Amino acid sequence: MKRLVCFLAIVMLMAIPISAVAALIGTGELKIYASPPTGGGYYLDYDADMQLFGNTTLGLEVFCVSRENAAVNTWAGYSFYTIPEHLKVAAWIADNWRTFALASPTVTYLDNLKGEAQKAIWEITGVMEDIVGTSGTDSAIYNAAIAISNSLSNYEFSGWMFARNPIDGQDAPGLQDYLVPKPVPEPATMLLLGTGLIGLAGIGRKKLKTA
Repeated sequence: MKRLVCFLAIVMLMAIPISAVAALIGTGELKIYASPPTGGGYYLDYDADMQLFGNTTLGLEVFCVSRENAAVNTWAGYSFYTIPEHLKVAAWIADNWRTFALASPTVTYLDNLKGEAQKAIWEITGVMEDIVGTSGTDSAIYNAAIAISNSLSNYEFSGWMFARNPIDGQDAPGLQDYLVPKPVPEPATMLLLGTGLIGLAGIGRKKLKTA
């Protein structure tokens, strides 16, 4: 019953236009890679390379949040948004899945753990029903997400974006949508930004002296 109520709430929220609940960050491209583990006959581990604002970020851990077909191993255009209301619980899972590690993590184990988190996200968003078991890690993640769902109004989602295909305004069939982490600015970029700010401060001081 609890899952049915959650699913109906998600459906109602999905009827709200994206623009009404999320802000456009920019447009770019994703290249998606899907790999084992599997569940329900589907790959559960999604990774991506991303091109955004002229920068390329490789090897991002991402999560699928829609039913559409995936375009894997090829670049596809996406609009990137802040996290919309109907995906906040899923984004919480994306932000916290590593905390459910029950043993010393290895690459293989983390992939399996991420697959359990992906199943919980699909159950939460209504992409797939009954893919989460009644026990196990997927169930633990799902139940923790349900428990926190009413306390996310002040949760900080600044580290994640919602990637939606097709790009706004394009008349094309949609591909799978994803939760993707925001790229961390490179040190060189931060240095350039800092130098620019120092330069602007110097110009402002010079104008003040000559006034």
